[in-house]
Amino acid sequence: MKRFFSDQKGIAATEFALIMPLLVMLSLSIFELTFRVQAADELDRYTFQMGDFLSRFGELTEGNIDEFYTMADRIMPGIQFEESNLSVVIVSIGFEEDGDPVLLWTRSRGLEQLAYDIETARGLAPPGQSVMLIRSKLATTTMFSVFGGTTLTLKSDAVFKPRTTRAIAIDGDLTDVGAVIVGYENE
Repeated sequence: MKRFFSDQKGIAATEFALIMPLLVMLSLSIFELTFRVQAADELDRYTFQMGDFLSRFGELTEGNIDEFYTMADRIMPGIQFEESNLSVVIVSIGFEEDGDPVLLWTRSRGLEQLAYDIETARGLAPPGQSVMLIRSKLATTTMFSVFGGTTLTLKSDAVFKPRTTRAIAIDGDLTDVGAVIVGYENE
């Protein structure tokens, strides 16, 4: 019996068998975490590029918004996704004399209608000016389910001030909410 307990053969193989699953799990975790960080970064980049691009116009059309929405797969090449899994809302918010935010227009793309609150823009611009809120949401899948499930849902928000005008028109109108907003009548 003494010889049995003093035998050192096979110890390295046993240690390897015990440690290997941990090393595999660690490797998969690092790979998935890297993918998740990259996906979040690419969605943020898409949202900010959309805001930067659209804020340069004095007037937008539905075609401008459609064009940028369909370019998503080229702007986010590191993420495999169906276009229907990307939802975007673009909201133009003006400010009344007392500084209260007022909805000028909104446009959505994608299957999911994203919610927004114009109160989040309070104080971002003086009365008579406007800001544009861009909110995007992307559902994609990961390769592994190390962190619980393979579905990954990401969200990104950005706010931009128009670069060339005080308020960006959409299809020829500064507002299309069905009411005349003082200070934002068509010029």
